[in-house]
Amino acid sequence: MRERNGKQQNGWRRAAALWLAGVMALSLAGCGGKGGDDGAGGTTTKTGELSGDAVAMGRYVETMLDVDTGELMDLKELSDGKLVLLENGAEGRWVSDDKGVTWKPDALPGWNDLAMDYYVYDMKAAPDGSVAMLCRSFAGLTGAAEEDAGESGDGEGAEEDVGESRDGEGAEEDAEESGNGEETVDGKESGDGEAADGEESGDSEGATDEKEAETDEEAETDEGSKNKICLIPAQGETKWFDVPADEFDIAASLGFSEDGSRLFVASMEPNIYEIDQETGTAKLFLAVDIIPDMFCVWDNYMAVKSESGGVVLYALDTAEQIEDDVITDFVNKNCVINKNVAESTYSIFPAEEEGVYLVCSKGVYRHVIGGTVMEQVINGGLCSLSDPMKHVVKMIRMAEEGFMAAFSEGKVSSFAYDPEISTVPSQTLTAYSLTENDILRQAIIRYQGANPDVYVEYKVGMDEEGSVTREDAVKKLNTEIMAGKGPDFLILDGLPVNSYVEKGVLADLTPYLAELEKEEKILPNIKESFTADGKICMLPAALTVSMYMTDKENMTEVSDLSALADMIEKLRSEHPGEGILETYSEDMILNALMPVSAPLWFTEAGQLDAAELSDYLEQTKRIYDACMEGLPEELLQVYQGRAENTVGSSDEFSAYNDLQGGGVQIVAGNEKVALGELKNAYNYAFLQSVKRSDNGENGTNCQMALTPGNAKDSFRPYALMGVNAASARTELAGGLLREALSEDMQRMIYPVGFPVNEAGLETYLETLGGQLPEWGKPGEPFSGYGFGDENGLVVQMSVYVPTERETKELFDLLSSVRTPYLSDAVVEDAVREAGKYYMEEQCSLEEAVEAVQKKLAIYMSE
Repeated sequence: MRERNGKQQNGWRRAAALWLAGVMALSLAGCGGKGGDDGAGGTTTKTGELSGDAVAMGRYVETMLDVDTGELMDLKELSDGKLVLLENGAEGRWVSDDKGVTWKPDALPGWNDLAMDYYVYDMKAAPDGSVAMLCRSFAGLTGAAEEDAGESGDGEGAEEDVGESRDGEGAEEDAEESGNGEETVDGKESGDGEAADGEESGDSEGATDEKEAETDEEAETDEGSKNKICLIPAQGETKWFDVPADEFDIAASLGFSEDGSRLFVASMEPNIYEIDQETGTAKLFLAVDIIPDMFCVWDNYMAVKSESGGVVLYALDTAEQIEDDVITDFVNKNCVINKNVAESTYSIFPAEEEGVYLVCSKGVYRHVIGGTVMEQVINGGLCSLSDPMKHVVKMIRMAEEGFMAAFSEGKVSSFAYDPEISTVPSQTLTAYSLTENDILRQAIIRYQGANPDVYVEYKVGMDEEGSVTREDAVKKLNTEIMAGKGPDFLILDGLPVNSYVEKGVLADLTPYLAELEKEEKILPNIKESFTADGKICMLPAALTVSMYMTDKENMTEVSDLSALADMIEKLRSEHPGEGILETYSEDMILNALMPVSAPLWFTEAGQLDAAELSDYLEQTKRIYDACMEGLPEELLQVYQGRAENTVGSSDEFSAYNDLQGGGVQIVAGNEKVALGELKNAYNYAFLQSVKRSDNGENGTNCQMALTPGNAKDSFRPYALMGVNAASARTELAGGLLREALSEDMQRMIYPVGFPVNEAGLETYLETLGGQLPEWGKPGEPFSGYGFGDENGLVVQMSVYVPTERETKELFDLLSSVRTPYLSDAVVEDAVREAGKYYMEEQCSLEEAVEAVQKKLAIYMSE
């Protein structure tokens, strides 16, 4: 990673292809002593469709190119045959004279000064080498961010996180970028359907009303609040133009036509303007129906793409929309938005012969405009296009060399057609998870790169639409496993793992781990936690821990759940009517304390421990009652609103365990305690930065520790992996396991979980999982955060790189946890249901425990 300006976005997530030796042959015995010879099958949809018995030959093969840049924004093949990359990084531009084999920095004229003063939203190259950039001054961004934070009506939406989203799972952004399209441009108002400067826009069919770009001295006095176009021609001096957009018509992207003769800017209104490259004069080209995050122009076509609105095609000569249900239906069915990241999940680029290419996680598809099919050209399941941590910003069809893709994370891949390799790999391995798992998908991509003769068919039990219930998905999987037709490799999160162990479904992983540990090492405490009778039936790819943060004076002698309740009750008596711990609902506190309690709910014989469950419910109610006691009505309404937002979250467990969000509330002075799941290295950096808060004394005496529960040193396994003992492909499954646990894979785990590979964990913590820019140094700020609460309070804080001591403390902590919290949805649902009744005083403690016992009696007997 190379140096970038500190004001610019640092949202890189690194992933490089790993080329490994062939898989070693291993013979396994199941953890329960059973075996078999058929591991085919699965439960639901594929990542790619492969069929037919004939051995077809030829497919595109990916090669990762040797280039490492800042955030990429464009890739262009110039008319002289050179390739150009445009980056929002140290150089601004990289050039290759040999079709991408080697790259050299070629700094844009004036780039260093520009990057110090402006945030670059978008940048594109023309075939002659000209470069256009869409910019906004940092002064304007900072003012807009402060205004947005202060005026926001709810605390959730008002957050402006420079590093990432509130839980640390989004792409990192610096504080100056946090306006999210809400900043004003020049103080003017624009009515619906109006062109810039108040002129009539006409309809969407080719409006050509002209608007002169403001260039006089008077217009420049408010430069801090304006978007600008910087045009660096191939020959001649750099030109600056004002963006043709009014206050609520924020510019979003720009682009040249394929031949470079025309320049367009798209806005949030949504309008598309054409810019005269000589004078800066702008005319409203058309008003579109979707907010464009990208578009491309070629021949007589314009394709406009919106992440949530799909792809809309227009005829360039008439500006009329071209109806095309085929591409619309394809996007609706196949291009699912990834809620964990801010980047696009699919992209478009021009194709030959009146066609357009669409690239998404499933691959590259070619569509003839007006045609009836989407032809798959590249199978995404066989390359990094399906990597959830990579996002294509530009893909091009090169004249003779196939395709080339630029990823926003600073990587580039080429795709060359190889007629000698089989279209479908000769071997197939099936992998399964109940819900989509990013770590597994990344491991599959890397494993297939090292083993091109193996196709990993990834099956997901529950689709994004929720058409399959968890119960139905598990029943279907269990039926196939018992019939000897289950998947070869499993992610066990959400599955009945204890039952699988008892029935001998899972193979012993010890031989695979022994092979891996000839060169690498898994954290000993994690291995020991999953060792029983000398065998390891399952092992996580990552882990999280439950932690709490408060003033260090409050932590004295807090060692278990009862002592935690004592502490909360004491804080309540000292701070009547004030927030103590964010507890939006009974569900929230029940979920937050499960990881440090649930491991003790069952005896070694597998029976429900009524005493442990009773203590958990009693102490949880004490904590909840103390938190809610005497709170003013306005604060209760705030909590209620946040509870409703949380229930609508796609990941309720994560939403209810928002440790980083609690840290924000401590800095704001709204709460005294934060409690929840520590998910990643950025979370840790953020929470350590609370102690260095720029907002007075709040948080400066805080410290963090494992949440004090009855289950000591507990952790939550993430991406818990197992191999089907009945599989005929245990050797291949073992290879996939080793890939998921390899140092190179582990050090880049993101956004959830800490690595279990010892060396991988060390690197991960040092680099914050690849999120830390090269210039970031221990103990120094590298990012920032802005937050506005419901009362207009604005909080701004710097986020610091953890010191070497803090990093070692976290490494030691993760190396010490020994009690896995194996989530069981059936048990947890039963406890939550009875627990809510008890906490609402609709039943006694004894009745709540009895209700759980009755509900689990049948389940435990199965």
